[in-house]
Amino acid sequence: SDGGIQYHDRRVYRIRCGQCLIAFLVFKNRKEFVMYAIRGATTVKTDSREEIFKATTELLQAILDANGIDVSELISLHFTQTKDLVSVYPATAARLNGYGSVALFSGVEPDVKGGLPRCIRVIAYAEGKKEKVVSVYLGDAEKLREETV
Repeated sequence: SDGGIQYHDRRVYRIRCGQCLIAFLVFKNRKEFVMYAIRGATTVKTDSREEIFKATTELLQAILDANGIDVSELISLHFTQTKDLVSVYPATAARLNGYGSVALFSGVEPDVKGGLPRCIRVIAYAEGKKEKVVSVYLGDAEKLREETV
């Protein structure tokens, strides 16, 4: 046992993603652990708890629908929000709207000159294999599609 984690029948896999370190526990009897990531973004007109809740919920549902997946397949959701959104964390909106079993994280996006204001971005990590992943951009965030081409 190390730090409360028992290693007797498990292995810990660590994946570095930017400055984040994601650790997964995988049982030995599983032959493989495969995951993929889905990008998404949306915007709100004003910085209000209600708008952020609504926009976050719509974005997550659109990601699930576009990729034909269920909440149970999600491993984690990593949100960023622009510094002009301070009413509530998008992760709080997700937790209170049925994503409580998913690992959630919110952070502030770097303040970039000319960046899209009042923007919420997410990267959703899901278990399984996908030949084609559909990124979802809603509202004014549709402009971000041009950046990804």
